[in-house]
Amino acid sequence: MFKVKSFDELTAFECYDIFKLRQDTFICEHNHIFSDISELDKGAHHVLYYEQERLAAYMRILFEDEGSLLLTRFVVHKAERKTGLSHVFFSRVLNYLRDTYPKSPIHLYAHEKLSDFYRERGFMKCEKKFFETDPREYFHFRFQISTPQETVDARIG
Repeated sequence: MFKVKSFDELTAFECYDIFKLRQDTFICEHNHIFSDISELDKGAHHVLYYEQERLAAYMRILFEDEGSLLLTRFVVHKAERKTGLSHVFFSRVLNYLRDTYPKSPIHLYAHEKLSDFYRERGFMKCEKKFFETDPREYFHFRFQISTPQETVDARIG
C-alpha cells in the first residue's frame, strides 16, 4: 500500500518502521554514524510503501521556501532490492508530485553511483556538494520538467 502522510498523520508504528528502516540502512548497513532523526521530519511529507506488514520503501519530501520539493531519505528494504521496487516506487512518487505539485521544481542529492538511476527518470546532474555529516561526494540533481510521465507498475495501488 502506497501512502503519503504528514508527520502528524503518521501512527506510532509507522514512525517506528520509518526510523528503523532508515537506521538499519543509512547507519548500520552503510556504516555511517550520524543523527538521522531531525526537526526536518516534522515538516515533511513521508511516502511509505508496505509489502504485506513490512515497510518496503520510503522517501521523505521536504518543502523548501522557494516552493521547490527536496526528495531525501529514499530507501528500499534490503529484502526488496533488485526486485524492481525502487524503480516502481520512485516513479509512483514522481507521478504523485506531478499531480499534486505540478509547478514545483523537484530536486535531490545523491551519490555519483546513482547518477544513471536518476538520469533515467528525467533528472539532470547540476553540481557537486559535500555535507558536513558525510565526507562522501554528493551531486545535486534537478528534475527536467519536459520528461514524459512514466507508467506506474500496477502492484502499487
